Amino acid sequence: MNPNLIKYIILIVIVYIAGWNLGVFEFIFIPQVLSLIGSNPIDLIMAGHQWGPRYLIAFPAVYMHEQLGFSLDYSYSIYCTVILASIVVIFVKAGIILKKKYINAPNVFFLVSIFSTLILAYLMNGRLIPAYLGITIILYKQFKVYNSNENFSISDYITMFVGFMLSTTSSGTMMVSLLQISLVSFILTLNKGKHFVPVIKFIIVNSVIYIGLLGPYIIKMINKNLTFYGGGSTGLINMLSHGLGKILLVSPILVWLIILSIPFIFIFCVFIQLGLNIELRIVILTVFICLLCGMFGISTATMIIPVLIFLVAMKSSKIASKIKII
Repeated sequence: MNPNLIKYIILIVIVYIAGWNLGVFEFIFIPQVLSLIGSNPIDLIMAGHQWGPRYLIAFPAVYMHEQLGFSLDYSYSIYCTVILASIVVIFVKAGIILKKKYINAPNVFFLVSIFSTLILAYLMNGRLIPAYLGITIILYKQFKVYNSNENFSISDYITMFVGFMLSTTSSGTMMVSLLQISLVSFILTLNKGKHFVPVIKFIIVNSVIYIGLLGPYIIKMINKNLTFYGGGSTGLINMLSHGLGKILLVSPILVWLIILSIPFIFIFCVFIQLGLNIELRIVILTVFICLLCGMFGISTATMIIPVLIFLVAMKSSKIASKIKII
C-alpha cells in the first residue's frame, strides 16, 4: 500500500472517531428490508426478490446486530460511517493519481471529501450512502483507467459491477450507475484508441452482466415503479411528480417537449466537451445522467453529490498548485 495513503487513512480514522464520539453520525436502518431480517440475502437474490440486492447491501449491519447484539440503527450507523470513510479513501487515491499533475492534489482531495462527507453524515439518514460509495467507485475506476496506458480489465468491470450493486438502494440510483457505466465507460474505451478489440470486449462483458445477468431484475424494478404511478407512458409522466420533473407538470406539452429533446441535449453535452480533458468529460456526462434520472426522483438526483465533490476537488487542486497552498 502507498505509504502516503496510509497517512491519509490514519487521519480519516481519527476524524471519524472524533465525529462518532461527538454524535455527528446517527443513521436509520433501511425500513424496506426490516421484514427480511433472518433471511439469507443470496437466497433472496436467487429467488428474484425485489428487495434482495438492497438487503444484501444492508447485511453487514444485520450481521453486527445478530452477532454483537447492537441495535439495528446502531449497527447501521457503524456501517455507514465505514462507508463514508471508504469514500474519502477513494477520493484520496484519485488525488494521488493526480499528484504528477498537481502536487497538492492528495491533500486537496482529502480536505474536500472529508469535509463534504461529514456534512452528509450530519444531514442524512443513511439510506443512500451505499449508493454514493457505488458511484464513487465507478468514477474512480474510470479516472484511473484514463490516467493509465491500459483499457478496462476484467477486474475493472467487476469493481464497477460492485459499484453498481451498491447503488441498488433505490431503482433511481441504480439507473444512474447503469447509465453512467454504459455511456461514460464506453466513451472512455473509444477514447483509449482506435482498436476495436477493447470496444467489442466492453460490449460483450457489459451485455452479459447488465442484460443477461441483471436484465430481468432491472426491468422488474422499472416496471414496478411505472405500475405504481399508473403504468406505461402515463406512469412515466406521473413519476415526474416524484422528482425534479415536477416543475414540468404545469404543462403536458412541456413534458413531452423535454422528453423528446433529451437525445438532442445529450448530443449537445457531448459536443461541448470536445475541447475539454477527459476527466471533465467524465464529470459533465455523469452530472447530465444524474439530472436526467433525477427528473423522476429527488433522492436519485442527489447522486450528483459525489460527482460534484470530485469536480470541486479537481478544480481546487489546480488552483492550489498555481498559488502553492496546502
